[in-house]
Amino acid sequence: MDSGSVWNNEGWISKVLTLLAVSLGLAMLVKYVFTSNVPHNTPPVPARAYPGLGHLPYFRNGTREQLSKWTKSTGEIFSMYFGPKLVIALNSYDTIYEAFVKNGDTFSDRPKSLLTNASDGEMNRGLVTSSGHVWREQRKTALLILRSLSMGKYSLALRVSDEVRKSTD
Repeated sequence: MDSGSVWNNEGWISKVLTLLAVSLGLAMLVKYVFTSNVPHNTPPVPARAYPGLGHLPYFRNGTREQLSKWTKSTGEIFSMYFGPKLVIALNSYDTIYEAFVKNGDTFSDRPKSLLTNASDGEMNRGLVTSSGHVWREQRKTALLILRSLSMGKYSLALRVSDEVRKSTD
């Protein structure tokens, strides 16, 4: 047998494994490109997303112009990807009002992030990592306490400036 042959005794296994790995990679790429992983109940996607980058390359020439163009083509609500993260865009006052005021309980949950996924059990109880009903209750309590301390009122600014004046005298 010729030593320069493709099927020599030393390297044919590695060549077959390489061919299998390349074929598997191409099959996975084709599946990723031709199958949609968007959930069925999401708004329409205005353009095909780039693998790994999402719709970010479309914003090279201006974010506002691109979003306005997509609003004209798909409507006031559409989906897009920022990297691998699915984002829903609401593009009018009426849709934002309906989503966050009329249906506030439905949309008041916090998005999943690396921090909230890493923390579970006892760690998932603070204002930063909690979500759902627990987060709403903690937020309401924190706002009540801060309002009782005059947060957001002009009288707090007067008190602070008075204390600064007294400390500098």
